Amino acid sequence: MPRTVIGLLVPVDPDLPLALHLLPDGSVAISDLLGGGLLGDPEVWVARHGADVRRVLVYRSEPVPDAAPNPRLAALADLLEVSPETVAPVVADVLLLGAGEDGADADVPPLVLATVLHSGWPVSMHVVTPGTDREAGDRRW
Repeated sequence: MPRTVIGLLVPVDPDLPLALHLLPDGSVAISDLLGGGLLGDPEVWVARHGADVRRVLVYRSEPVPDAAPNPRLAALADLLEVSPETVAPVVADVLLLGAGEDGADADVPPLVLATVLHSGWPVSMHVVTPGTDREAGDRRW
């Protein structure tokens, strides 16, 4: 069975819910979720909550024309105590993943999920069966 990772999509459109996605591991699935095209290197955030410190990989889509900077991403970075100089205004959808010990993509850290759930932002969940385009489920939390 192919390896999968859980990512958190933060759309630039504030009317769309944040979404958890179970993705087949690899850049193709990430690129497809972010609108296609080549992926650049992700930004790396160091997220903190008390003694819990985690690395978060931030993948961006292409900039969305006529959109304002992603307000929930900026708020989330603030809630996660990410150093402000590492957070540039982003006019795009972003996918947040964790970083494994070897630097490989990993599940979005529980610290990030807990922060999002406590924020009160709506979150949907999309499970895509690896190797297909079919969604196995869609639930709003």
